[in-house]
Amino acid sequence: QLSSEQRSKLESLKAAAEGRQRELQEKIDEAEKEVWTLTGSDQPDIQKILEKVKVSEGLITDKRLGFIKAVGEAATVLTPEQRELLTSPQDKDETADSASHSH
Repeated sequence: QLSSEQRSKLESLKAAAEGRQRELQEKIDEAEKEVWTLTGSDQPDIQKILEKVKVSEGLITDKRLGFIKAVGEAATVLTPEQRELLTSPQDKDETADSASHSH
């Protein structure tokens, strides 16, 4: 069970992480559009394409690492017992079972 303070902190972290993820996805989409435009040229410039692909891949990496970092930040809000519940495979199955029975 989460305390109201934990719930509030986790909601704040989630909102911030979602905002960062959305921002990075927009940048990825823009870089991919530019790659598409460059590759569609009648005389594609491989160097420019390579540069844009590197930008896009870097953003994808940033997005992935940002998600991992956000999960780590969220974990610090939890007590050791709460973290144990999340990481224990058998508890996950029991939690899922009890959640499905309560609906």
